[in-house]
Amino acid sequence: LDATDGQVRRALARFDEPSGATAASSGRGRCGTQPATCNGAEAIRIRLAALEGILADAGVARPAAVEARVHRERFAAVRAASAWRPMATLRDVLAVHRTCGAIMDFACDVVHQEKLCTAFGTCATTEAFRRHRAPIRLQRLVDFVSSQPSPHSIIALQRTLCVAVDVKVNDEFVLAASRVLRRGQYKNAMDMCLTDTDLDTLVQRAVQDSVFDMAEAKACARESAKRRIETQRKEDAQRLLRHAVQGASVQTWQQLRLSIANAMSCGVEVDQLKTASEKLAQLRFEQESEDLRQRVRKARPQWSEVNLDRALDRFAILGIGNVAQLREALDRWDARDLHAMMRAHGLGQFSNETLAALRAAMAA
Repeated sequence: LDATDGQVRRALARFDEPSGATAASSGRGRCGTQPATCNGAEAIRIRLAALEGILADAGVARPAAVEARVHRERFAAVRAASAWRPMATLRDVLAVHRTCGAIMDFACDVVHQEKLCTAFGTCATTEAFRRHRAPIRLQRLVDFVSSQPSPHSIIALQRTLCVAVDVKVNDEFVLAASRVLRRGQYKNAMDMCLTDTDLDTLVQRAVQDSVFDMAEAKACARESAKRRIETQRKEDAQRLLRHAVQGASVQTWQQLRLSIANAMSCGVEVDQLKTASEKLAQLRFEQESEDLRQRVRKARPQWSEVNLDRALDRFAILGIGNVAQLREALDRWDARDLHAMMRAHGLGQFSNETLAALRAAMAA
């Protein structure tokens, strides 16, 4: 920054000197080698880098500002080479071959396709796309609604039918899809019925509208009633499971276990079963720990709470967490083996009298 203008000009002039002149003026390099020569493009690159560095050091131009200016210059060059027009619109972009079709095909949902068609406006590309995609999507939805009608699929089929009529799809195909839609609507309405009376009324209407014959309508009603009962059982199991988890305690963990078994048989979601199972495991551990505590207290009633906690901590380090594990350990190992294991873990040893009392308590 302290350099004068003359010093800056002399520093930049070194990049303009031909390699011969530089060699003649300086002889050989400081290490005895010829200075490297550079072509015109490399010399320009080095000169520009030097100028950018000097301007940045002087605070005249920030690197980000230089990059922004370069971007603007490049954009101006591309605009001049491509005959860009400032009045161009989105429709001009969509007029490019296959551009509109690719965008519409990416929006596979019929609702999004219709929104894009509205946004793009009416043009040959959008109309051709709608005529091409409507029958394909209509057939896919007809198959889905025929096998497993749902509110979402029925609404999607209604919208696709409107598009198919608008783009003049084959009338027989549209009529067949309309019949499938009516059957799906009645099946979905049967699933929504809460009482047998409502279901019987809907069966009579379906027969009167010639959507089903009487045998088909009754068969659909039986299936809907069966699904309604299963759904009700599942909801009841979910409610009972939720209440069992909320009110679970060491004394009521058996009730929670029965609620989990009932929920599994009714097809309750895995996440709810997982939460209940984790709660059950926690309660069982607490129950087993309490049973072990009471059994040890029965064996050594003179122990204080502190000594009892220390004994249970020793059992836990040895991998003994319930009465069954303590009984198995006392039956498998004698006093010498138990003392050796406790010494190996750095634990204090039980007296022979304590071990005898524990064995007696386990046998009771």
